[in-house]
Amino acid sequence: MIEAKPDILTVLEREGIELKQKGWGWWGKCPFHDDKNPSMKVDPDRQRFHCFGCGAGGDVIDFIMKFHGLSFKEALLHLGITPGKPPVVDEKEKRKRELVKAFDRWRRDAYNERCDLMNDVWHVLRGCKDMEEISQHAPMIHDLSQIQGEIETLSEGTTDEQYAIYSASV
Repeated sequence: MIEAKPDILTVLEREGIELKQKGWGWWGKCPFHDDKNPSMKVDPDRQRFHCFGCGAGGDVIDFIMKFHGLSFKEALLHLGITPGKPPVVDEKEKRKRELVKAFDRWRRDAYNERCDLMNDVWHVLRGCKDMEEISQHAPMIHDLSQIQGEIETLSEGTTDEQYAIYSASV
């Protein structure tokens, strides 16, 4: 295993692959087949890509080898990794990756917490026998639309929208 490979998102974007965040991953059109809709998923946590259209997949080295038709050693050189020598670690890029991973973990945890809360509220409301009992839970009912909005933003919103939820919660 090669340590400190360049970030897969950075490399793919540098190679001209347009990626958009959707849900838990990043999606783009696969350059290895005629792709009309994004079918290639990039997982920044695992530093891997996979195309659901043609089956291509692997790490950043595999991508560069296939994209440019290079050998393993040529791909390493293309990525600035000297075979047999430890690669230079860009501390700024490493810190950025760590922050992105931490934010993605927070986003997944916040999403799961809000889904659990939504389920708890609906469970309580389903157990109510009449409107009087439901009215006792008015504050909880009032919060449902906000919780639903946050669930949607955390799963499909932009990074800026998600960060606004994060900022409000810390």
